[in-house]
Amino acid sequence: MSPTKLPGRAPAKPWYRHPWVWALIAVPGSSILFGIVMITASVSGPTDLVRDDYYKAGLAINQDLSGVRRAEDLGVVATLTPRTGSAWLLVVETRAELAREATAERLEVQFQHPTLAARDVTLTADAVAPGRWAATVPGFEGTRMLTARPATGDWVLRREVRLPEEPATVRLEARGDGAS
Repeated sequence: MSPTKLPGRAPAKPWYRHPWVWALIAVPGSSILFGIVMITASVSGPTDLVRDDYYKAGLAINQDLSGVRRAEDLGVVATLTPRTGSAWLLVVETRAELAREATAERLEVQFQHPTLAARDVTLTADAVAPGRWAATVPGFEGTRMLTARPATGDWVLRREVRLPEEPATVRLEARGDGAS
């Protein structure tokens, strides 16, 4: 179809030649495009920022606090010492005079990433002496929450760990104040 020609006027431009048409199309078009980007980001992004069992974890806080207090009474201390490569030696020990009270053969040890569960490290520390356990920890960057406890759950050591960039020994003592 050809543009309409009126006497004494220039021929009318087709609709797609008017800038206001494209300005009006751009508003809903950009909304649709932004919506597609947001849906794609929400579907493909990580979903482990909130624990699935947050309610159970909240109920278990009181039990954890009694375990933290028991670890403080036992004088539990964790020491991370750099080894060759990027590995670290983890030694968890109690005060010498209370070593007989801490008789577990193994400790369950976790280094939990603050937001990404895929970066968590779980391992077992074996007893090397009464009240003393050791394990090799693969190196990691950033902050982790160290949780060490015997299988019986009598006590628990929970401390925030920030490995230094320059390898140096890191000492973490049990404290019941919840401070890091």
